Order: sequence, then C-alpha cells, then structure tokens
Amino acid sequence: MQNTDSRTVSIHLTMQIKPAPLRASGNPEGLNMNKININELNCFITVYFGQDCDLIDDSPEIEPKIDAYIADTHFALQHGLIADIDLFLEESDNLEADFRERYDSDFAPELWGTTAGAFLSLVREKVSKALQDKGH
Repeated sequence: MQNTDSRTVSIHLTMQIKPAPLRASGNPEGLNMNKININELNCFITVYFGQDCDLIDDSPEIEPKIDAYIADTHFALQHGLIADIDLFLEESDNLEADFRERYDSDFAPELWGTTAGAFLSLVREKVSKALQDKGH
C-alpha cells in the first residue's frame, strides 16, 4: 500500500564564502602546491625521471629522456604537459622549494646539474618545438 500523504520539506542553507586574498603570483595564501592538478607533469617526472628512468634511457642526461617522452606520447598529452608546467610556474611562489616539496621523492634537479626552473624551461621548450614541428 502506497502512502498518499504528500509533504513538502523545505530546507534553507546559507553559506558565506570569503575568497582567499591573492598574492602577486596569483597563488592564494596558504595554497598547498601538492593540491594543484598537474597530472601530466606528475606522470612525466615519475616515469621518465623516477627510480626506473634508466629503463627509458640509461644515460645521465636529461634531454634523451625528454626526447623519449616526445616519441612515446600523443600530442594531446604533450599539450597537457605544457599546460601543467605553465600552471606550476604561475602558482608557485618559490619555484625551487615548491618543486622540491612536490617531487623530492622522484626527481632532484640538482643531482642532474640543473635547477627546477631550468629543467621546466627545457622540457617546455623541447615539447613545444616538437609540437610545432609536427603541426600541432
């Protein structure tokens, strides 16, 4: 037997959201850099520069690993990597410290004779050029 008594319940919720103040870089105060969504950059660093990077390329050089990424991935992922690098650079207040905090267990640029800024610049430049050369 179905209940034919119909009742309406009305609930009113009020929320006040106060936006966080912005720093000059565009990064809200207290934003944890580990919470930004930069999945393609994460995958790139973990796979091509993580503990098994010698399976990709056994040289101690950075550029052959970037070249392997370019050869192995679809252009859409390469565009995603560039966007992730741009977002990371835009949201970072202290690039070297933020990079170290996020990727310390996978990749330390100083062990490769570079800085986080120079590394990200090189990756962005090589991937952008490859996309341009292929008409993407």
